[in-house]
Amino acid sequence: GDRTVYNLSEGLQTITTRQLPNAPRLYEKSVNSVVIVGTGSGRGAGVMVGSDEIITNFHVVDGYEKADIVLYNPQLTTLKQIQKSHLINADVIAIDKKRDLALLKSSKYLNNPITFGKNWKIKVASDVFAIGHPEGLWSFTDGVISSLHSPKEWRYNDDYEYIANCIQTNTSINPGNSGGPLFNDKGEVIGINSYTSEGEGLNFAVRIDEVNDFLKRARNGEYPKGKKADKYNWVKIPNHGLEGLDELYATDSNDDGKYDYWLGYVGNKLNIRLWDRNLDGEFDVMHEINDSTFYIDTDYDGYADTAGIDNDNDWIPDEFKPLEG
Repeated sequence: GDRTVYNLSEGLQTITTRQLPNAPRLYEKSVNSVVIVGTGSGRGAGVMVGSDEIITNFHVVDGYEKADIVLYNPQLTTLKQIQKSHLINADVIAIDKKRDLALLKSSKYLNNPITFGKNWKIKVASDVFAIGHPEGLWSFTDGVISSLHSPKEWRYNDDYEYIANCIQTNTSINPGNSGGPLFNDKGEVIGINSYTSEGEGLNFAVRIDEVNDFLKRARNGEYPKGKKADKYNWVKIPNHGLEGLDELYATDSNDDGKYDYWLGYVGNKLNIRLWDRNLDGEFDVMHEINDSTFYIDTDYDGYADTAGIDNDNDWIPDEFKPLEG
């Protein structure tokens, strides 16, 4: 019968290297949420997860109670260009040595928190990309998910043993990427880049289910901060004056002598969380958990002017709206 003859040389000329669709748009959408995290021992990356919160790797801030962060600036392309005026102070408020995760609290309001992807949607062979600071700053690399490890065990310099559900990817990850985000092809964070196997081209990110669990526990004060404190010292506040609350507890998370984080309960159920971001002794963020809404006083005048809406109930605002009146 008839046979179709294919010209292999012509076919090979049409083969192109796989590339992430809309990569420039995805980079522009995501880069403002990625920061530099620096300590006296070196640097890594971090990603905004709240109005004053940043997640990075534990090993990036190991041994430090404070770190410096630098927000995205297209004029900064090398470390030498960073000036003291670019540095923002951040406190290490929670660490998880087993999962290589740390939560930082910024002294400045952060208006570009990322959106998390769904763990159950993570699939092998899906496109991913990373943003970090290996050589140049805010560098973009992309690749695919190679495999999923539940869990993965690894080490750094024989100091600690880590274990967590991880994503293995061929996306290039170097020390300056540590603590930075791994994104899916929608620009949603699905992991925190943590570990690369030298000489093997194997790169691993702590998966988003682990990150979500750490973040919720950290916000509840379940993890210690830095090296000196074993736990938050919660104090019950009598006559707190907040209507509808049965009990209010406070803690001084940075040991400056003033309360800066409060948890309010109705019965045994956590109802609200409060923060003092500018450390003046008064709260300026209120998270009403039942309403999935954050009420934020961005100009510190004593009145909330911005609402952060938590659409997927992960305790992270997904969109911000001005409050009228």
